[in-house]
Amino acid sequence: MTGTDPYVEKVLHAAQQAFAERELLREENKEKRTRKHIRERKIGDAKVMSFEDIVKARKSYDLAQAEKERKRNKLRRKGKRREEKGEG
Repeated sequence: MTGTDPYVEKVLHAAQQAFAERELLREENKEKRTRKHIRERKIGDAKVMSFEDIVKARKSYDLAQAEKERKRNKLRRKGKRREEKGEG
């Protein structure tokens, strides 16, 4: 915009800024409306835990995993025994 009055340039720049801000607000409102119309889904329950609770939960999880592994190994041994006997 060379050769135009600085005041006109200032007004044009202000108008461009206003239109840009207005477009941003319109987009935000569209998103807000969309979010309002989407149903909320409950995924699970949250629980505030102390460190002691975390340690207990971790220990019980580890015990459960060890039990699963023990059962898995037991089944593997049964399968190997059958193969050795010639049943499998």
